Amino acid sequence: RRMARSFGALAHTGTTCGCHVHVAIPDRETGVRVANHARPWLPVLLALTANSPFHDGEDTGYASWRHILWSRWPSSGPPPVFASADHYESLVEALLHAGALLDRGMVYWDIRLSEKQPTLEFRVSDVAATPGEATLLGLLARGLAGLALDDLGAPPPAVPQEVLRGNLWRAARDGIPGCCLHPLTGELVPVLAQLDELVDRVAPVLRETAGDLEFAREELARLRETGGGANRQRAAYARRGRFADIVDLLSVN
Repeated sequence: RRMARSFGALAHTGTTCGCHVHVAIPDRETGVRVANHARPWLPVLLALTANSPFHDGEDTGYASWRHILWSRWPSSGPPPVFASADHYESLVEALLHAGALLDRGMVYWDIRLSEKQPTLEFRVSDVAATPGEATLLGLLARGLAGLALDDLGAPPPAVPQEVLRGNLWRAARDGIPGCCLHPLTGELVPVLAQLDELVDRVAPVLRETAGDLEFAREELARLRETGGGANRQRAAYARRGRFADIVDLLSVN
């Protein structure tokens, strides 16, 4: 009720679900530094899980309409690069003071420090269409965090906030079949190529657990053949124009 009073129609029209991944961190100072290194890859994770093309009985033209809806909240979107944990806390306090947050649980950044667990929380994703895709998301989030922990002495990639937000919009629109800006070069690169590169980058971390790297590569190969969740939903609907066919598709995955 407090949210309804403060945010009006936004509190009633922004109902969505997401798949959040928590990765353990040693402390909050390390967590914000890991977030700085991981944030440029958020569009790739969003495209991987894009699975909400329909809304109110219509094709939205987006692979992840969920991301577009969620982006309307004043505390959502990609976080800035943080100079320190104190910088992170100062921004949260400012948002609380402005009323853009009612409490710290409303820090809706696409990657944030958890308020309840000693973790860094990846929140950018749609609900993945299959257990395999959800597992791949978890492996990539853990890999990005582990890679960042090994590279904290280097500065994070300098991706401006406005560019990252635009890249997230593009990933939400196009999903797996599309392109988005490469986090290191700024060139438009197919999402699947970036996913291949990301798996190669985090391979040293994934090798620490038997079978993880092999699973990630097999799941990527399957995605290349079948397309992402949004594409499969559209294909199911196109056959007979029935939303029940989408439900059937998702229920058997």
